[in-house]
Amino acid sequence: MLETMTIAFREGVEAFLIVAISLAYLVRTGRENLRKPVYWGVACALVCSAVLGIWLEEISDNPLTEGTLAVIAGVMVGTFTIHMLKAAKSMGKDIRDALEAHAQKNGFLAALGVFLFVTLMITREGMETVLMMSAAAYQTTATQIIMGAILGLALAALIAWFWVRKSHLIHIGRFLQVSSIFLVIFSAQLFLYGLHELSETGLVPLLDNGIFHELTENISDDSVIAHLISYSLVAVPFGWLLFVTVKDKLANRNMPAAAQ
Repeated sequence: MLETMTIAFREGVEAFLIVAISLAYLVRTGRENLRKPVYWGVACALVCSAVLGIWLEEISDNPLTEGTLAVIAGVMVGTFTIHMLKAAKSMGKDIRDALEAHAQKNGFLAALGVFLFVTLMITREGMETVLMMSAAAYQTTATQIIMGAILGLALAALIAWFWVRKSHLIHIGRFLQVSSIFLVIFSAQLFLYGLHELSETGLVPLLDNGIFHELTENISDDSVIAHLISYSLVAVPFGWLLFVTVKDKLANRNMPAAAQ
């Protein structure tokens, strides 16, 4: 449940922030009439993500589809996460610039541009979530997935609301960095799990000799290695957070002396 909760939390925060930044910018620039396209974009993105989830549930019933899905999820999530880690500092500016470019158009074109922009942005977060949840479903129960998703989204909504009200108290960039470390580790686990499943099909060159299957057998089982991987999903991100927090405090403590 920890994995699904963290996935929903991370992706949910990004989605909520996209909506919050979009609405705040439109209101601040006197374009309240473009708020409806934002809401419609969110609704459309949720429908697209739900359709993808239902489709994946229908096709993922054998090692070939399970393995392919896990490999795709691992690659996509890993690359998207690294991209967002680099782009986190300019996330707000990029969203405002894109909205401004669309909002400057006339009438229907402005509404359509805002709608498509929000739909694409939220759908990307939704599809990442669906891919990871679907791949993680093979290693957990439906109840754990549902509970994890509900808790994660609830926490994401709380953080997003608090950020809108008290943005100066939340280091959103630091949050994205910590959660990115989790997602990179998790995507690597998904990738290996996918290759493990594909090795059972005998259709992938270099993976059909049984050696790779044996080496990765313990990734998804209830083994010491599987537990260590699960613990690392928490220990590594929070260990890094502790390190950078201590580093920042030491830097701030030494700053007056350096200034002198």
